[in-house]
Amino acid sequence: MDESRRKGQYTGGFGVYGYDLVNKKIVSNEHEADIVNLIFQRYASGVFVKDIIAELNEKGIMNKYGRPFAINTIHHILENEHYTGIYRLRDEVFTNIYPRIISDELFNLVKDKKEANKYGGRKTEVIYFLSKK
Repeated sequence: MDESRRKGQYTGGFGVYGYDLVNKKIVSNEHEADIVNLIFQRYASGVFVKDIIAELNEKGIMNKYGRPFAINTIHHILENEHYTGIYRLRDEVFTNIYPRIISDELFNLVKDKKEANKYGGRKTEVIYFLSKK
């Protein structure tokens, strides 16, 4: 398995949206890669996940299994480091398995936005003792 990873070959697991498997190698699916890039761009520009899903549904864009995107699916896409071309396994980092779809700058911008939105905004005037715990 380690030798296969060093060669840049796919070693199994669930398929990632935006990629296809061809002859034990992962290649970018151009149509899905454009959708992944759209999802990242829209989230980075401040659009809510539910609105991104509404846009995708309006255009008739479905996930790999022919179903509409779910909120968790979009969040998993936004958190997946494979789209930057990086695959981590334990202490090792492989850069030859997944082709890059988005830039590091865009990924980090989305990551920072997700971290800032993690707990939501404070809606009350009172600061509770155990808030955000």
